[in-house]
Amino acid sequence: AGSTLLGRAESGARAEDGADEEVRLAAELQQRKELHGRRQQELQQLRLQRSAEEKRHAAEEQAVEEQLLENRQLREALQAQLLRQAEEDSEMRKEEASAMGRVEALRQMISEQESALKAAATQRLSSEEMLQDEHR
Repeated sequence: AGSTLLGRAESGARAEDGADEEVRLAAELQQRKELHGRRQQELQQLRLQRSAEEKRHAAEEQAVEEQLLENRQLREALQAQLLRQAEEDSEMRKEEASAMGRVEALRQMISEQESALKAAATQRLSSEEMLQDEHR
C-alpha cells in the first residue's frame, strides 16, 4: 500500500511537473508571440519610414533635376543674349567706323572748300587791287 501511495505521489508529482511545464511553455509561447507581434510592427514601421524616405529622396532628386534644367536653360539664354549683344556691338562699331569715315570725308571736303574759298578771296583781292592800281 505504501508503494502504491508512493507511486501515486510520484505520478501526481510528474503530472504536476508536466502541468507546470505546460504552463511554462504556454507562457513562453505567448511571450514569443507577443515579441514576434512587436517585431512585425517595428518591421512594418521601418518599411513605412523607408518608403517615406524613398519618396522624399525621389522628390529631392526631381527638384534637383528641375533646378539643373532651369539653370541650363538660363545659361543657354544668357549665352544667346551675350552672342546677340556681341553681334550688336560689332554692328555698332561698324556703323561708328562708317560714320567716322563720313565725318572725316566731310572735314576733308570742308577743308578743301575753305582752301578754295580762301584762294578765291585772295584772287579777288588781287584782282581788285590790280583794278585800283589801273584806275590810278
